[in-house]
Amino acid sequence: MSLYIKQAFHIVAARTHRVIFILGILLLSACANHTPPGEIIDFQSADYKFLSEPLEGSPGIERTVNGLLMLPGPATGHPPYPAVIMLHSSWGRGEQEWGYSKHLLDRGIAVFAIDSFHPRGEYNTSADQSLVSETSMLQDAFSALNRLSSDPRFDRDHIGILGFSKGGIVALYSALERINRAMAKESNRFAAHIAYYPWCGIQIMDPKTTGMPILIQTGEQDTITPLALCQELASQLRQADSQSDIEVIAYENARHGFDHPMLKKLPWVPMGAQVPGDCRIKEVSELRFIEESTEEIVDATNIYRVLRRCGGTNGIAGGNPNAREVALQAMLRKFSVALLGSK
Repeated sequence: MSLYIKQAFHIVAARTHRVIFILGILLLSACANHTPPGEIIDFQSADYKFLSEPLEGSPGIERTVNGLLMLPGPATGHPPYPAVIMLHSSWGRGEQEWGYSKHLLDRGIAVFAIDSFHPRGEYNTSADQSLVSETSMLQDAFSALNRLSSDPRFDRDHIGILGFSKGGIVALYSALERINRAMAKESNRFAAHIAYYPWCGIQIMDPKTTGMPILIQTGEQDTITPLALCQELASQLRQADSQSDIEVIAYENARHGFDHPMLKKLPWVPMGAQVPGDCRIKEVSELRFIEESTEEIVDATNIYRVLRRCGGTNGIAGGNPNAREVALQAMLRKFSVALLGSK
């Protein structure tokens, strides 16, 4: 093959890659419509860049965000309701959240689906995760927990959290006792944590959990938020506390976003955007974090630049309807036990 033909081939391949990526994002964005009925509730949260800020006691920058509160019908539930606080992915809130909400509502569980993007003037963060940080979303989750815990309509001891990808990071790390102490009010804590394909690449000192059950659901072929990191983190949490209740379920032939309602039509979609990949950020002394592969010190000023260098901008998402159904049932069983007391 001549050099000219090789160059032409790579140009066509790159353009095709971009077209598929753009089409995928457009299809996923189209899912953001058809908002179900519910009550929009504003609450006070805060903006942060990196986890070190709330851990050191910074109050962050005040921010008003909101969520859609959906209550079960009278035939399926009554107050005080158990509830799930739901955090969306970097694609934003949409049909993925609405589909899961219906399953939970049908079981008598209220849902508070947070919108972390629009109140901050953003639509999605796929190409630039720094537009809304995961730490800001963590504060959204704890602020929502504090809000529901003070509302007599809800059972404050039975409020769980469910998150997808970027929101999955929130659902996972909100289970760490040190983070809970820094960001929740009084004795509030989540009763269960379910994280779909989260990035598990941050290791903090004293990584004990709150003791509440944790379920991570991810794909064996996930190149955006790799399974291996979650297995490593789960092992670290168990070593810190043998009583930690953490389960990692990996699905065969499943990629990032395997359960998304639009990706069931797209078994693979190249994601030419920022991905964390195999980045590992470790707290080596109190509030001093280092990314292991680059040996760079990480703080609120450079976190996303570091992630771009160690993680890159290429990943693949894709749907798997079979894995989606099995994961759905696993999620419902976990919440049924933790929030409803079912066996």
